[in-house]
Amino acid sequence: MANIRISQLPTPPTALTGLELVPVVQNGQTVQTTTSAIAGVIASTSGYTNLTTVNLAVSSLNGYLYANGASNVTSSTTIPVTALSGTVPVSSGGTGATTFTAGLLYGSGTTALTTASPAQIVTAIGTTAVTNATNAVTATNAGNVTATSNSTLVTLSALSLPGSQVSGAVSTATTATNVAGGAAGSIVYQTAAATTTMLSLGTSGYVLTAGASAPAYVSQSSLSVGSSTTATTATNVTGGAAGSIVYQSGAGTTTTLALGTTNYVLTAGASAPTYVAQSALSVGAATNATNATNLALTAGSGATNYIIYAAATTGNQPQYTSTGLTFNATNSAITSGISGGGF
Repeated sequence: MANIRISQLPTPPTALTGLELVPVVQNGQTVQTTTSAIAGVIASTSGYTNLTTVNLAVSSLNGYLYANGASNVTSSTTIPVTALSGTVPVSSGGTGATTFTAGLLYGSGTTALTTASPAQIVTAIGTTAVTNATNAVTATNAGNVTATSNSTLVTLSALSLPGSQVSGAVSTATTATNVAGGAAGSIVYQTAAATTTMLSLGTSGYVLTAGASAPAYVSQSSLSVGSSTTATTATNVTGGAAGSIVYQSGAGTTTTLALGTTNYVLTAGASAPTYVAQSALSVGAATNATNATNLALTAGSGATNYIIYAAATTGNQPQYTSTGLTFNATNSAITSGISGGGF
């Protein structure tokens, strides 16, 4: 076995039993011993505190080797805080920093932790509610801030507060999207200073008036509107049957006249308009008349007057004249004759 290195020897085909022979040097002389004897010496030696190794190779190690200078080297899955120094990187479970200023710590997940700015705090919170805030001095782009025990909220920019989290008096408020309570159609009004309530929608057609201490809906018939100096066009006038005519029965008093009998005409009565029969009319002389029942007649004059005749004896008929049928008023003679002759 001359010139054969230990590294060139083959590995044991089976696990060691403790009976294997190995050479050792004892007191300057090479002697043999067993592997179990060497293991016993190692196990009984506990007083050695100084261990110097060069290229120590450990094939199976669970955790870290740790020595504090006063005890044997031990294996551990954790490192005592007292054994650490310097900066532990984030990738190794550390903070990546050795000192911090007062405030909340903020990290991106890969970079070293720093003291967070207000904007970083709000970004990290997102839409999550913040409860039990003692002092929130300045917050930008906050989704929800819920202060159940809050002493000071100095500046809240672009803040949306859930309605369920707001109570008490607000000295200055921007436009409200919704007011709590009230049925559809209700009107919001104050019952007292800083006290708001709702008035339910009134009966259809009722109008809103000022009551003794609150607004109220009343019927239009209960209104007394007085005289209007200037009124715009009215769409409808109350009262009156179909076909009635609206007129004034006195100053500031309006009434209606019912529709008259068919073919009656409207005339001016002594104090009001009225319907009368056409036969009761006296229209005087008519220059042109269509379908007249009676004609007003005057005596004629001159030698030539035309006689009026009709095509039928009854009904409303057109009236005709002919140059061949005339009347001489000077001698009361009719100028015509049978088959063209004269009388």
